[in-house]
Amino acid sequence: MDRRHALSRGEDLPGQTTGTALFADLSGFTQLTAAFAEALGKQRGAEEMVRVVKRVFSVLIAEVHRYRGSVINFSGDAITCWFNGGEETKRRAVACGLAMQTGMAAFAHILTPLAVPFRWDSR
Repeated sequence: MDRRHALSRGEDLPGQTTGTALFADLSGFTQLTAAFAEALGKQRGAEEMVRVVKRVFSVLIAEVHRYRGSVINFSGDAITCWFNGGEETKRRAVACGLAMQTGMAAFAHILTPLAVPFRWDSR
């Protein structure tokens, strides 16, 4: 986001930058996807999983932005974030990661379409 804002203002961007990367993965995603596919079929199960993942990622992305980070990549159920700056970015990235784990509490118990409870692994 910081790069996009700089470009929109016509600012030159440095060839290199300093900061901290944060990678978060939804542990248990594959098992939950399988449960949705089994209950609803592959197509509808995938559509419903997309809805779940959108809700989860909206919470995680809000935390990234709250800690002045940028989402730079999605890969399936993983998100890669960047915190631009010096030494203080390490603290912001760690605080963001902890806030992301706390935010996952809202999704701690998901009922699959066959009413089987699912719990995200919060490692």
